[in-house]
Amino acid sequence: GKRSLPFRPFVYTTTAPYASTRIMPVVSAIGEAGGTAIAQAFKGKQSTTEIDTKKLQDTLKSNGSFIG
Repeated sequence: GKRSLPFRPFVYTTTAPYASTRIMPVVSAIGEAGGTAIAQAFKGKQSTTEIDTKKLQDTLKSNGSFIG
């Protein structure tokens, strides 16, 4: 059957620039995770290798991130 997107695309480009627009949600999620990890480390006076990853994941999920 016909599949519909859960959202309407709002960017229309030719093929070459389209590749760049497709990765924006991914790199945004990476940036959010990195920033959240840094904030958690700073608040706990820890290095990023010492943070509680479960707490990081829970914070990201509570902010609406999908961790699959």
